[in-house]
Amino acid sequence: MAGNISSISPIANDPTVVSSSSMPATQSPAAGVSSSTSANPAAPTMQPGLLTEQQLYELALDALLQQQAYQQSITQFDQYLQQYPSGRFVTNAHYWKGQAYVNLSMFQEARGAFETIINDYPDGRKIEDAMYSLGTVYHQLGDITRARQMLQDVRTRFPNTSAANLADIYLRTLN
Repeated sequence: MAGNISSISPIANDPTVVSSSSMPATQSPAAGVSSSTSANPAAPTMQPGLLTEQQLYELALDALLQQQAYQQSITQFDQYLQQYPSGRFVTNAHYWKGQAYVNLSMFQEARGAFETIINDYPDGRKIEDAMYSLGTVYHQLGDITRARQMLQDVRTRFPNTSAANLADIYLRTLN
């Protein structure tokens, strides 16, 4: 299950997944970051004070989805959450941070990120996706009973959603 975000998270129609084309023409997504001169230019060092809330969030999301720099994205989402603890992308930052942990096979940490959404933001727009992802994480951690329960809860609470459809498919693999 680890290693492929598109197979574990519904991102189509997610208004928080924005492209760099939404940046002002005079500012690139990497504005406010400096690259080291090492052999890894895809690991910029952020200077959060120079970025808007949306730019900081987009930079972390880009590190995750485009660059697949999972550890870097976790660090950047943490910076976003520290700088904007009540920001408009807080639940999404926790969600995508959880997905980055999944891709690093750090399932306990992923569990914590998804549980934060469920416990602290139960009315957030990522709740069904967080519940689905938490169900898959429980499975990865070997807790099949909790995995089944969480995935069934997704189907019951959020019928006719992509998360419910994914939960249904995943439940079939557990049987």
